[in-house]
Amino acid sequence: EVETAMTNKSVINQLAALPDMSVAELKKMWGNLFETPPQSSNKDFLVRKVAWRIQELAYGGLPDETRQK
Repeated sequence: EVETAMTNKSVINQLAALPDMSVAELKKMWGNLFETPPQSSNKDFLVRKVAWRIQELAYGGLPDETRQK
């Protein structure tokens, strides 16, 4: 439970920092999280996708059944 609380705090801190990052910083972070380059240089897109990936890595992705729908 302590580990989960620490993970939650870390994820929340990372997510909170994203809107203040530059496009270049977001692209660098993207490179660390994904195996492909970003499809866009739009800051809002980068923030949303990086936020999703951070959460996916911390808490797991969608179940296969959900992805199939």
